[in-house]
Amino acid sequence: MKYLYESLYLDYVFLFKVKLNILYKIGFVFLKYLLLVKNVIVFNYGKSSIKVFGKRFYYPNIYGLVSIQRVFADNYFLKENLRNCETVIDIGAHVGEFNIFAKKYLGAKTVHSFEPMKKSYSLLQKNVNQNNAYNYAIYTDKSANLHISSISTQLNSIKNQNGSDYTESETVNCVVLDEFLAVNKDTVYDLLKIDVEGAEFEVISTAQKIIQRCRYLIIEMSVDRAGSENFMTIISHMHENHPYLEIAALNNYHTGARSIDILFHNNSI
Repeated sequence: MKYLYESLYLDYVFLFKVKLNILYKIGFVFLKYLLLVKNVIVFNYGKSSIKVFGKRFYYPNIYGLVSIQRVFADNYFLKENLRNCETVIDIGAHVGEFNIFAKKYLGAKTVHSFEPMKKSYSLLQKNVNQNNAYNYAIYTDKSANLHISSISTQLNSIKNQNGSDYTESETVNCVVLDEFLAVNKDTVYDLLKIDVEGAEFEVISTAQKIIQRCRYLIIEMSVDRAGSENFMTIISHMHENHPYLEIAALNNYHTGARSIDILFHNNSI
């Protein structure tokens, strides 16, 4: 019943908040439920796919289009707040849902997608431009232990947290963002998106130069996750080290939630 309620809520937001053609949205929702029925009978990881938004999408589980719909429902507000969004850095890309959203909804031309889990990365390569898809975590060490959630691989985290049902782990390669992507006085990235299930502060620590050259940052900040930095620590860090950043919008928070999405605007660019 819980999953049905969540699915219907996603349908409501997608149909009435997301600014796409209404007939396309109705067709999307119909296809979502049709696909759910089909996948209960037959689902093959790496082979099961559906054409959506003009290209084929290889989905990671029996829920099919739900992961894309959730990204649209959670991030549609960005279009109202971003003036320009041609170049995006996507930290925690999973199988490319935000990449697809950024290109289809925000008009992005280039999206640099980082996904550490090998299994998810194999689908990410199929779903997006392989030249800009990287099989790395953004972290301070050269490698880390990624905890795999049995609920959803979207909940994977370098932080070991309660309530995520971690049943296994995987050693992943890591890079420092400031060293991996080009950054100089002429570099400008339009949006840096960080969604790493509790490891936000570690990502920020490796991206001090990148942050200076990004017009906007959207960060899913932990509110009540064991083992992760509290969002107030990140806010304080931003205030002290990047005083030119101002909070432009808040989204996706309700009582009992473990996180809140905060959009920062860099008023120095």
